[in-house]
Amino acid sequence: MNRQTQLLQLKKRVDDTTANLQLLVNMLTQKGYKVRPAINGKLALSSAQTAPPDLILLDIIMPNMDGYQVCEHLKADERTRDVPIIFISAINEVLDKVKAFTLGGVDYITKPFQFEEVLVRVETHLTLRNLQKSIKAKNDLLEKTLQQLQDTQKHLIESEKMAALGNLVAGVAHEINTPVGISVTAASTLAEDTKEFYRIYKSNQMKRTDLETFLDTAIESSTMILANLRRAADLIVSFKQVAVDQSKEIRCKQLITPKF
Repeated sequence: MNRQTQLLQLKKRVDDTTANLQLLVNMLTQKGYKVRPAINGKLALSSAQTAPPDLILLDIIMPNMDGYQVCEHLKADERTRDVPIIFISAINEVLDKVKAFTLGGVDYITKPFQFEEVLVRVETHLTLRNLQKSIKAKNDLLEKTLQQLQDTQKHLIESEKMAALGNLVAGVAHEINTPVGISVTAASTLAEDTKEFYRIYKSNQMKRTDLETFLDTAIESSTMILANLRRAADLIVSFKQVAVDQSKEIRCKQLITPKF
């Protein structure tokens, strides 16, 4: 897996223990991540709100503001609410873990930690985060494409003098249905594979081959979705241009109609 092409960058780490913080920063930096450390809760919150990171590693016991408070503020802010938060703490009580997840944490690592474990969880949640972004962007594009089609159809229906475009609308809708249908199928498959991958990860049975297989599937599905959505968008642009051209032609004929 090429780390650069995946564009997975870890931008933030919060910890109250300078030694642990520096150790983790050094290890993650050596793995190619961009890390922004913060020595207390207020600095962490301010840094995250100024430039939202891709992932946050958050301790619970910190000066000024504890990890729970930081998490609450982050989840209440529209700029940072979707940033995944992994708690890392020496606190090992069940109630504390439950509270961390209740406030919006996606994972919980107990100190002393093994760096290999931290790295795998970081990679996993960054992968899931990037997939969520990708799927959201493609869904937004799909919704925009469908909205454009609906607007065009409404315009045609409201214009009696453009009734001749009815067959064209049906034809375009049929043409668009194919790439849209492929996109929906690919997105559904990707969603199911993501759920299964998450189940394997939560059961602590994940192997490197599972991660590689999932990433291969994600890349293939994302490529297929994007290609077909682009095809659908191109069809709509072509359709709208034809509609405009025919509308101009009708108006032109009206203007030159002779009077007897």
